[in-house]
Amino acid sequence: ELVVLCLAHVVLNASGPIMLHWVKAQNGGTYPFSGAALTFHAYSAAVLLGLFWVGAQGAEGLRQLNRPIMFLKFGALAVLFSAGDTLSVCSMEYLDPATFSLVGKALAMVLAVGLSRIFLGRRQSQAQYQLLGAIILSTLAFCRFEANSQLHATGVSSRAASATAGADQMWAWGLALRAAAVLLQSMAAVLQEWLLGQEAWVPFMLQQSWMGCGALATTFAAWRGMHGQSVMHLFDGFDDWRALTLLALYTLNGLTVGLMVKRLGVLAKALCVPVHLGACYMYGVWSGTATLKLEAISAWLISTVLVVMFAVSKAKGRGSAK
Repeated sequence: ELVVLCLAHVVLNASGPIMLHWVKAQNGGTYPFSGAALTFHAYSAAVLLGLFWVGAQGAEGLRQLNRPIMFLKFGALAVLFSAGDTLSVCSMEYLDPATFSLVGKALAMVLAVGLSRIFLGRRQSQAQYQLLGAIILSTLAFCRFEANSQLHATGVSSRAASATAGADQMWAWGLALRAAAVLLQSMAAVLQEWLLGQEAWVPFMLQQSWMGCGALATTFAAWRGMHGQSVMHLFDGFDDWRALTLLALYTLNGLTVGLMVKRLGVLAKALCVPVHLGACYMYGVWSGTATLKLEAISAWLISTVLVVMFAVSKAKGRGSAK
């Protein structure tokens, strides 16, 4: 069951950037919708699923749902998640895919290790810290090799293209948005793991109902603040099947992320990152935005093997502890 969850998380996590790039490419290099609107609709779907589960439980489900203090706890947590999701999607308008991956993926792993130790007291063995360091370095190397393969395929880097277009400040703004998004998402994931440890009885779909309400309020406020349009404009751009497919995958990815944190913890979620990066790279090769490079494949294989070694080390540690 846990293996299936990890595989689903990797596949859905890889599908997100691929679908975003595809939708953008099919619409002349711009998104037909707002990033805040995308996250709003994704959380709306998650809330509906949660409420459907509550309704299926009958009176007991409604009794469990009616806990104002839990609404406040999980709603506050959802503010961090939804703010991070919104900033992450918005940053993709200003960053090339290589920088987006380099900053987001490597920083996410560093923050997952650091925040888990600070807030959860999760310590690793010396060998495990060495493996984590090697995973981060190999992931950084992969992102750099991937960027070089994109340069070889297109003849000019996205970073250089942005500079020649006079968009240097916008690139820096995108970088700041991406870093802030990763910080908020990592903090939210660690706090979610801590909160679930305090409230272990909470069913996952009930948790989604509580969190979804806070997330809807946050994303709607962000959308209104950025665009100031009427509510009907929330649906702009979602009349295309590509956007609806992206929305469905985005919603499913959010659910698997929550399950990963609930069942395996924030560090396990972060360590799935190097694995799914390979799928994104192969999509780039297939779409012609990158070339197949031995050094990139080697770096990805090394990081994936290191992730497996770390997982085996943790499993052995749990086995010996029992």
